Amino acid sequence: MLVSPQASGQRRYRALHQQPGVPDLRGHQRALPADRAWPYITAGKLFFTVNGTPRFCSASVIQRRIVVTAGHCVHSGTAAGFYRDWLFVPAFRDGNAPLLTWRWRAAIVTATWATSNGYLPNPADYAMIEFGDQALGGAVRALGDVTGWLGWQTLSLNLNHTTKLGYAGNLDGGQKMQQITSADVGATVENNVVSGSDGKDGFDGAPWIQNFQVLQAGGGAGANNGSNRVVGVVSRFYAPGPFKVQAQSSPEPDGRWVDLFNASCARTPDNCR
Repeated sequence: MLVSPQASGQRRYRALHQQPGVPDLRGHQRALPADRAWPYITAGKLFFTVNGTPRFCSASVIQRRIVVTAGHCVHSGTAAGFYRDWLFVPAFRDGNAPLLTWRWRAAIVTATWATSNGYLPNPADYAMIEFGDQALGGAVRALGDVTGWLGWQTLSLNLNHTTKLGYAGNLDGGQKMQQITSADVGATVENNVVSGSDGKDGFDGAPWIQNFQVLQAGGGAGANNGSNRVVGVVSRFYAPGPFKVQAQSSPEPDGRWVDLFNASCARTPDNCR
C-alpha cells in the first residue's frame, strides 16, 4: 500500500513567514538552506520525557496532523506504558524552531511493540502521533499545512536505497539535521532490514525515504519509482560486527503500519487528506 507526498507546505511556509533568505559573504540574499525547504522540513526533532527525564528522537510528517517515529520513542514496550509530553519541532536547528513547536494530542503504537518487553529488533517498532493545530498567519493551521508531508509505502524496504533525515546525538550534538544516504545491507531477523549509517542516539525514528528529491517533471524510471515515500524508520543501531559496517535497522512496514495510519486518520476529522 502507498500514500503520495504533499509538497504544498513549502509554498505556505514562505508565504506565512516571509523569510528573507540568507545573506552570502557579499551581503547578497540567497535561497534558504536545504533544511528550510520542502521536503527537508517534513523531518524534525521529537522531544519527550521518560519519568520526568528529557529525551529526544527524530520523526517525520506523513499526513496533515500525523507524525511517524519509532515505537520506542513513544512507549516503553512494557507495562510502564507510554512516555509523555511530546513536542515536535520541524526543521529544528541549533535550538531554533523556524516552523514553531507543535504539541501532541494523541499517540498510538502497535500491539507488537507494546507487548515486546522493549526487545529490539522488533517487527513493528513504529508509532504515530497526532499533533494539535496552531493559530498562524491569521488562521488556525495544522502541522502539515505548514510543512507539507512525505508519502509512505509498505513492503518496500528491502533491496532499496534510502535517505535518512534526523538528529543524531553523536553528530553536531543533535543540534542539526543529518542526511544519511545508503543502500540496505540485507534483511535480518524480526522483519528488519539493515542499512549503513553513522547516526546514533537521537536518530531513532528518523524516516527511511525512498527516492528523496525535490519533485520534478520526468524521470523516475524503474520498478519502484515513487518519490519522497517513507518505507521505514530507524529502530536499532549496530556497531561494526556481523555486518562489518556501522549500521541501523528498520522494521518493514506492513499491515500493522496501515492499521496505525487508518486509526490516526480516523481519530479527528480532517487529520488526513
